[in-house]
Amino acid sequence: MTCDNTRVSELQQVIDETGGRVFKNPRAVIHVLDSLRVFWPSLADRVDTPDLVWLRLIAVGSPNFYRWVEEYLVEYAALNSGRTRVSDEEQLAQTQAMEAALKSDDLTWDALQYELERHLPGIDLFNLGGEKDTRIFSQGDQRALAQASKDKRLASPSHARIYFTLVAPADGISELDTTRLIEAAGKGRNAVAAYLVEIDRYRGDAGASKVERLFDQLRFTPHETLKTWPVEFLIEGMVDAADELAKDKGGRDWGRPQIWFLMEKLLRQIQAAMPARYNAALASAFETGASMGFLTEIFRQETFGHGYYGERASPDDRLTTADGYEAARVIMLKRYSELDLDGIKESPYASLMLYGWSQGGARENVMQKVAARASNEAWLLRFLQSLYAPRSTLSRGAMETFFASPADVVRQVHALARNGNQQAGDIIRSFLDNNNADEDELEAIFTNWEESAGQ
Repeated sequence: MTCDNTRVSELQQVIDETGGRVFKNPRAVIHVLDSLRVFWPSLADRVDTPDLVWLRLIAVGSPNFYRWVEEYLVEYAALNSGRTRVSDEEQLAQTQAMEAALKSDDLTWDALQYELERHLPGIDLFNLGGEKDTRIFSQGDQRALAQASKDKRLASPSHARIYFTLVAPADGISELDTTRLIEAAGKGRNAVAAYLVEIDRYRGDAGASKVERLFDQLRFTPHETLKTWPVEFLIEGMVDAADELAKDKGGRDWGRPQIWFLMEKLLRQIQAAMPARYNAALASAFETGASMGFLTEIFRQETFGHGYYGERASPDDRLTTADGYEAARVIMLKRYSELDLDGIKESPYASLMLYGWSQGGARENVMQKVAARASNEAWLLRFLQSLYAPRSTLSRGAMETFFASPADVVRQVHALARNGNQQAGDIIRSFLDNNNADEDELEAIFTNWEESAGQ
């Protein structure tokens, strides 16, 4: 076996601390050595040596706890991917399972907590008996996890499975993946988009894709390193692929695709490293980028962030300069206008785009276009359904954004629903869900709505 010079002291600590506990007799020593002889030929240079030795010691000396570690790492990888959440009940159950496993192997948390923190992710040593037991599943420092991935540590969601199965997880990331991406960027935006779509096909046990793992790591790239990359093509290619990569993926809060969240983090890192090159590349992406969903997500954030719409201006958290936003606003309004209502309606991000178009300065124009088409009942129902997504509901605010007399429109749809129109019935149920109301409360909602508008 070999060990990186920087990790020799850690390996010695594992042998002294964990080995001292496990090596109770010659038979235990033989079992550990035999285990390492089996694993090392397949894992040499693919894992961290101290972590591997620690895990094989645990497997021999504490089999119940070893099984818990394997299960925990699978669940932590899913949590880290952003595609799942761990409820309070699940966290409590897994903590109790940990305690039971430790007890079965004559171990205790107090004795092992510092050892676990060195080798496992999400261990919180600062839990001081608050209302919730948060010793495990802590999100912790994301930069530390990115470093764990580079160092091939057991704590890395991209590497944990290989320690158990000898096979790298489908979503595992290595330096080679970053190298290939930068090589693609050297060839142009199309090569970047093609490469990202290609590696997106690989999904790990946690449900995350390889491309999500890659961006999760790229967002911590040092500024000096970024300055050596062809970031212009990287940004443009990333934007071109963004909508395709978001398909069939779980979202974060409000249904926002996790991959978009990670891409935005990389954009912010590039922005901080080289603002001039970043601004030029983002402007180009707004003008020619293929992913109108992702571009609209950024555009709407900037519309609020610059205070152009709403009351949530955030001067310290913008992806564009004032001039850059105004240029993007002109470009995006032109692109929405060219698509027009029917073109936007066909997009899976129609709701996002319609709001972006209206809030970006074209509200009166959009309302006129909607009014001109709304006499067609079939068109009206399809349009209303495009105003909310599967994870959202039809709100009064949505109706007010696109209709001069929103209560009258909902009344019209309600009449269609009462006559058996299923599509209209779905819309009314969504509207009622948004208002936490029953159907017999609709008229009161209309009256209140109209009175408020009259004021």
